[in-house]
Amino acid sequence: MLQPYMRPSLRSIPPEESSELAMIRLRRNLLAGLGLTLAISACDRSAPLPVHVHSLEEALPTLEEAAQAWSSDAYLADVEVPLRDGYPGERVIDAGFQSPSAPYESLLVTLREDDTLTTEIIPQTVPVIQSSPITRDDWVLDSADALERALDEEGRRFFEGHAESHCSFLKLERDTDSPGWPVVWRLTLTECLGRGGVQHTVIDAITGEVIRRRQFGPFPSPTP
Repeated sequence: MLQPYMRPSLRSIPPEESSELAMIRLRRNLLAGLGLTLAISACDRSAPLPVHVHSLEEALPTLEEAAQAWSSDAYLADVEVPLRDGYPGERVIDAGFQSPSAPYESLLVTLREDDTLTTEIIPQTVPVIQSSPITRDDWVLDSADALERALDEEGRRFFEGHAESHCSFLKLERDTDSPGWPVVWRLTLTECLGRGGVQHTVIDAITGEVIRRRQFGPFPSPTP
């Protein structure tokens, strides 16, 4: 005859199994809390951004190919991605490259709105200080994701208070102010003349965490 199922009490569970059950419940609670946090965060960022940027991830292979034509050991040193808000502008990405075999030169590769590339070899009067290459393993957030993380509520307030912020940009670079010089995204919000002030927001290029935010100005107009 089948015996009715009797749910075991905690007293009948060995101590090691009881501890394991407690860990399972804890993990479930943590996952539930994380899901709620992410959902709330997504709601906070649901409003469309007032600006957009070109995807570095999509453009990178083309940029690197152009750099390889300049020097076979060229490596990515930094990238600047202008913010676009409908104001006409030809540049969508500027990528800087260096090469150990070309110590008196550096290369600027520019991607334009019509998907054409221009390259400019920049001569140097002293040997270029070689830095650690920025590789694809150094950053997870694409430029659009980085803009969304950096242009949070505080960033939007600054941006909306400076209607002529056509010279604002994102930059992928090594953070020389942090130990180990990690790769970061830096959002610079500024008017073209810079008189209304400047805000710099630095975020981790992998996690999107805001590392620091600094604001300068507004600056007085020059006297005639």
